[in-house]
Amino acid sequence: MSALIVGAAPSPGEEEFYRGLLRVSSVVVAADAAGEWCVGLGRVPDVVVGDFDSASIGASERLAERGAAVVRAPTVKDETDLELAVQLALGRFKAPLTLTCAFTDRMDHTLAAFGALLSAGRGAMVREPSWSAWLVLPESPVSVELESGQRFSVLAALPSSGVTVSGGRWKLERADLPPLSGRGVSNVAMGGQVDVSCCGGAILVLLCDQA
Repeated sequence: MSALIVGAAPSPGEEEFYRGLLRVSSVVVAADAAGEWCVGLGRVPDVVVGDFDSASIGASERLAERGAAVVRAPTVKDETDLELAVQLALGRFKAPLTLTCAFTDRMDHTLAAFGALLSAGRGAMVREPSWSAWLVLPESPVSVELESGQRFSVLAALPSSGVTVSGGRWKLERADLPPLSGRGVSNVAMGGQVDVSCCGGAILVLLCDQA
């Protein structure tokens, strides 16, 4: 089972990529205006959550008529709609979460979206047309198959200990990394499996030059 969390910031012109994600996901939870956007790509979300301030008028009613469960949030709140979608999915569905359509050139929104990824917990990842990210926690190491020469980065999202990276040109062995340290940036895969683990904290593995 896989649960897809859809934000309201898709990359322009990448409808086929997102349509594929929607097609293979067991559960879709959409944030705010993402609800009707998903419908336009052929998938009615299982749940739509948000204050609907960025959706068109009547969106929540139309989505409910199509069979989506609609969870309305107050306009004045302390969480983003994406965070609410993640919280709801964690409470209702026993599945690793994948976030998409949540990262833009609005740096505040993008940083908050990475915060939502951290809260998504074990097995969480990001899928976007030109990049992906995996969340590594002490209880959930990550292994990714990469082609020789592909560049990837390992960044600590929290103070992290015992960080181990294998399968890249530059290895780490039980290293301690402060948040956003550049030590793990721009590694190069040797071809095959790249393994990343940590004993404490939280690590992001980013693949930014995928085809």
